[in-house]
Amino acid sequence: MRLLAQTIEPAVVTTAQAAQYLGCHPKTVRSLCQRGAIRAIKLGSEWRIPTEALDEFVSGKIIPPIRFGIKNTVLKTFEPLMPSVRA
Repeated sequence: MRLLAQTIEPAVVTTAQAAQYLGCHPKTVRSLCQRGAIRAIKLGSEWRIPTEALDEFVSGKIIPPIRFGIKNTVLKTFEPLMPSVRA
């Protein structure tokens, strides 16, 4: 599914363009890139994000890390942190 690639011409976008598409602040996009939640390339001090990476993020193919004392870890699959309790 190529959501963003159909609406934006370039193969890569800036954090400002990605933020506009995601509906968040550019600082949030930079943070997601630094954590590895969005696949991106850093050129100097600027991040460049492939439109395919945004499509992956929006479609849920990449699950952002959950902060429970695990720093800079991207979860590959969803696994419950606590075993389920059945009554």
